[in-house]
Amino acid sequence: MSMKAIKRITGGCLTISLLVITSTSSVYADHDKQWTMGGAKSSSGVIRSGTGEVVRSESSLQEVANIDRVIHEAEKAVKMARKAGFEWRDSGKILKQADKAAAEGNVEKAISLAMRAKQQGEAALAQAKTEANAGPRFGQIMAKIESAERLLSEAKVENKKAAKMGFEWRDTGKIMKQAVKASADMHYDKAIKLAMSAKNQAIAAQAQAIEQQNAGPRF
Repeated sequence: MSMKAIKRITGGCLTISLLVITSTSSVYADHDKQWTMGGAKSSSGVIRSGTGEVVRSESSLQEVANIDRVIHEAEKAVKMARKAGFEWRDSGKILKQADKAAAEGNVEKAISLAMRAKQQGEAALAQAKTEANAGPRFGQIMAKIESAERLLSEAKVENKKAAKMGFEWRDTGKIMKQAVKASADMHYDKAIKLAMSAKNQAIAAQAQAIEQQNAGPRF
């Protein structure tokens, strides 16, 4: 059993008998001294001091060890989440509450809070890993850049044809400028959408020009 565990349970005091979970008749102020004289486990499953007085049941000593283990694991999980930059807002607060509950002898509450903090730390670390893998790969980005540039180039060519036919639409040039700006701002999906819109407008303008040429009144 670690010294840290005992300090958590007794609030920094080494008097092990403070949280006795057994049928003791009284609490002795000199248990520290008695404990140093050597303890022994009896057949009834309790820990007795060197003078024979009951200090603590073996099961309650195990609870101390369990609290220490769970809080240590929770601290480790939260620390890893903090290092990854994804510590949840309340994790540190919950750990402090777990320590306080342990110091007050509230075993169930301490373990419950520590487990909650541990789960938050693990969830935060999983979130950090998910976020790290969520970004598009370099090849995907390059493909979007090339697509935006290609569509914009095609839109310019088609719009020149429409302008030459005297049917350039009013907003086509404006949309192409927006596409250029979106690409420069690295908003490639937006740039692709705008360039495609400009291209379609230019093609539609050409079709309109041809239709108007063939729309003259018949003799």
